[in-house]
Amino acid sequence: MTGEPIPLIDNTYIVFTSDNGWHHGEHRIPDRKEQPYEESIHMPLVIRGPGIAAGATTDKLALNIDFYPTFAELGGATASSKVDGRSLLPVLKGTASTWRDAILLEKRHKTKPGQSYFGVLTSEPRKYVEYQNGERELYNLRVDRDPYELENRYSGTRAADLKARLNDLKTCAGATCRSAEGG
Repeated sequence: MTGEPIPLIDNTYIVFTSDNGWHHGEHRIPDRKEQPYEESIHMPLVIRGPGIAAGATTDKLALNIDFYPTFAELGGATASSKVDGRSLLPVLKGTASTWRDAILLEKRHKTKPGQSYFGVLTSEPRKYVEYQNGERELYNLRVDRDPYELENRYSGTRAADLKARLNDLKTCAGATCRSAEGG
């Protein structure tokens, strides 16, 4: 050792995230959250630290359940295999050869069950949502298609693959979620 101390910033990860957003009239929803629309489900996540390229961005699907395995790995620990999430470190360092291509969206409303839903968001990006009241929605979120979820394209045949994917995601746990999510 040279005796020179390592600057704290060279050995520190800084993480910024937030809660999901409120609707302010989008989709004719005046002031609620917890909806399956992009305005409600996207959260900022910024991570800076050793081994992460400055200014790098990704469109990989990440979930808040990934925080624990990520922080554990950053701290030199191993997360339990019973945890549903996965470490974001390969994505952050640009070494992820495979990654999930679908995530589960869900809201279980105890006092207003009719507002409960399950959905799947894919990296293609497409979104399929089933509401407890029987309504269904299907969106192609590509920038050149319908990124603002304005045109519900649901028909039973168009959503068959996503319905199956949703059922797999709703029933998985732990390691079985890795195959249901893909990657």
